[in-house]
Amino acid sequence: MSEIINTAVQLAAAPPTSIGSGLGIVTAAGLAGVGTVTQFAILKNGSNPKIAGKLKWEHLAIFGYVNATLYGSAGWTGPHDAITSMAGPLAASWGPGGVALGITAILWLRTHGKWRASILGFTAGVLYASAGGWWSVGTMVVTYLANLVPGLGH
Repeated sequence: MSEIINTAVQLAAAPPTSIGSGLGIVTAAGLAGVGTVTQFAILKNGSNPKIAGKLKWEHLAIFGYVNATLYGSAGWTGPHDAITSMAGPLAASWGPGGVALGITAILWLRTHGKWRASILGFTAGVLYASAGGWWSVGTMVVTYLANLVPGLGH
């Protein structure tokens, strides 16, 4: 767990670009790091009765997807390289769109625990971006919005 927090701190310490006096200095890598720490905090405190009643696995899957997209817009290729290398043999026969369809089927055709939903959502974010086409529309929207704010994106 401390290794994850150290990685998030390193990402937050990326070269700064000012995005305004209200937020100070924030980068896309910083937003991705904060998103990851927030997701882990939500998962750890998910058994809290105040949170557990409102928190559904679908929310965590979407949050994982957004985190993967933020890492992509920050230009950090670590998760992308790891996930695409694992999906490589399958993608060779199914194609990137087929792998994206497969992860969607796994994700939405049954109920998942909160940790599995987070991991599948993150994996889907990476695979959708690599599949291209309409699979990557969500990734393009998040990256476009990040690039509208000076200092975010690449």
